[in-house]
Amino acid sequence: MLKLWEKSKVDVFFEDEANEKLVRQGFNNLIGDVSDEELGAFINSINSLHELPAAHAIVSESYRYTI
Repeated sequence: MLKLWEKSKVDVFFEDEANEKLVRQGFNNLIGDVSDEELGAFINSINSLHELPAAHAIVSESYRYTI
């Protein structure tokens, strides 16, 4: 069986303390095998441009398995 990377995305969640909820912002077309340092730099960049502070992020990766 062959495992092929297909796509990745990251969802960054921002704290909206005034409304006591998290706000999700999704980013598609993430590179394959993103490192912790690359992801941290990306989130810090987004955090500096966003009105709300970043709380956490979730990375989702998709793979295709061929027989």
